Amino acid sequence: MDEIRNLYAYFGGELEHRGQKIQCAAINPKITKVITRDGLKKYLTDFGFGNIPLSRKDNNYYLTDWDTWQTIHKYDLSTLHKYLSDRTDCDDFADYSASRDAIVYGLNSKGTISVAIYNLSNNKFIGYHRANIVICTQGDKVKFWVYDPTIGKEICEIKKEGTIEINEWWYNPSAIHF
Repeated sequence: MDEIRNLYAYFGGELEHRGQKIQCAAINPKITKVITRDGLKKYLTDFGFGNIPLSRKDNNYYLTDWDTWQTIHKYDLSTLHKYLSDRTDCDDFADYSASRDAIVYGLNSKGTISVAIYNLSNNKFIGYHRANIVICTQGDKVKFWVYDPTIGKEICEIKKEGTIEINEWWYNPSAIHF
């Protein structure tokens, strides 16, 4: 019985790895801009996040265009995984999404953003959450978007005022990690 389990584990890993290679080749992300760690800090400051604690693990960040990110998100299978509070919840999904896209596509321009969530209509605190923050290009401009892999396909462009609104919520950032 152990031999069969080992065989399944091996084939499962091979399928995952080869599937990622096929997906990367099909999407074929092109690097549209490279920015330094100081450049990332400057862009975040310009977008209204200068006072938010920022950790940067890399010296350079490789950006692609937003259309490519939308395609990557379209085929992101995170929503097929089970959400379990305190085990596989928002922080795990956001960390996985950022790490996977760096490893599979070579794009380290998706980080995580920790936030407090408030209801837009009554400003009532809902809870704490983690999602992804993506820096990308759109034409000749640099843009930031928030992507929430726990609910899939939920995105919000971050305007220069630093506001993040998704559905009936607004996100108040407390930390950003790239």
